[in-house]
Amino acid sequence: MIYRQDRTIDARSIASGIREDFIRLKGRVSVLDTVVPYAKAYKEAATLRVPVHRHEPAREGPMPSASMVMHRLAWELIPSLMGLEVDGQGRRP
Repeated sequence: MIYRQDRTIDARSIASGIREDFIRLKGRVSVLDTVVPYAKAYKEAATLRVPVHRHEPAREGPMPSASMVMHRLAWELIPSLMGLEVDGQGRRP
């Protein structure tokens, strides 16, 4: 998993290189599609001792909210949960 990725061209280039390197290992190692960005919400949530998806349920701007990132991560790791959100309503994004 790529964690704390900056929103820069350099960071995206490095992440792409990491993915390409792991492809050469022919499936023995893989990198998740979901990237956890470098954002203050994660530090704030840790300081407050609350889950980040509850601390930042929505966000304005081009970066997805912490809630959306955590949902995507859960759905990628446990596909049977796809579309199920924390509130249990099963709404699809």
